[in-house]
Amino acid sequence: MSKSENEDTGRVLLMDDPAFIMKQFKRAITDSDTENCVRYDKENKPGVSNLMTIYSAVTGKSFDEIETEFAGCGYGKFKPAVGEAVVETLRPIREETQRLLKDKAYLESVYRTSIAAATILTNTQVFFVALIMLVALREKLSKTCWLGILLTFVGGMIIALGSSGGGVTLEGNLIALLSAVFMAIYAVIGRFCRKDLPNTVYVFLVYTAASVTLTLAVLLQGIPLFGHEPINWLTAGGMTIFCTFMGHSIFSWGLKYETPALVATIQSLEPVFATVLGILLFREIPSLTVVIGGCIVVGGVTLYCRSSDKS
Repeated sequence: MSKSENEDTGRVLLMDDPAFIMKQFKRAITDSDTENCVRYDKENKPGVSNLMTIYSAVTGKSFDEIETEFAGCGYGKFKPAVGEAVVETLRPIREETQRLLKDKAYLESVYRTSIAAATILTNTQVFFVALIMLVALREKLSKTCWLGILLTFVGGMIIALGSSGGGVTLEGNLIALLSAVFMAIYAVIGRFCRKDLPNTVYVFLVYTAASVTLTLAVLLQGIPLFGHEPINWLTAGGMTIFCTFMGHSIFSWGLKYETPALVATIQSLEPVFATVLGILLFREIPSLTVVIGGCIVVGGVTLYCRSSDKS
């Protein structure tokens, strides 16, 4: 695209500044003919044809439409138009990349552990719940219940390993493991609270405390509360309605009627339902490993529930 092969002006990178991109296209090769018109002719007008190919790719217009649009305009108007079209196409990519690079917490969380490792370690929540019930509450589980918990955990581990990968570090694994411990403590505390508190009052107190804590954490870190893209607000809203109000509230409701260990075991069905939704919504066909893991999870939950009913 440059006028000299020795100059580093023959390319445009995704993160280049808009002004630099415009400069690149204004200096781009056209053709040394006297015609000075925008017409696709790869053999006789390779420079203009190259620019027309770029313009067509970023705007979706055909070569005939481009020729009509710039008829009688000459190269002086065409080259800046190509540059502007490229700048606008790359703008959302560049802005989103810059936003992610500023979000150090997100990048560190991705670096520190993998989805598979986080899922496996977080699923150990059910073991911690059972241990707390045994040590602190003197509530024993039958061997069949323990077998159901073990099967559920193994199935979740197979699903995680069969659907994701990535490097892990000790720090990331410890964070995931701590989340399982805290969730186990939360589940056991929730059982005591739900004996006397209605579910609406209980979840109101929990969500209010969580909102205040997170807001303070965000303000202390200097993270802006506003100015985010609409898709981010929609995603957050969807997670609030479906994951929190509908999902977590049911989790809290169940703590009054069932043991925390049973609730935590049933919660392990999450990756199974996620796989089914992936098939229905995104046509993501799971691997045989994921299917086997899902069957084991369902079997473990079923075994635990039947054993719990008998006892």
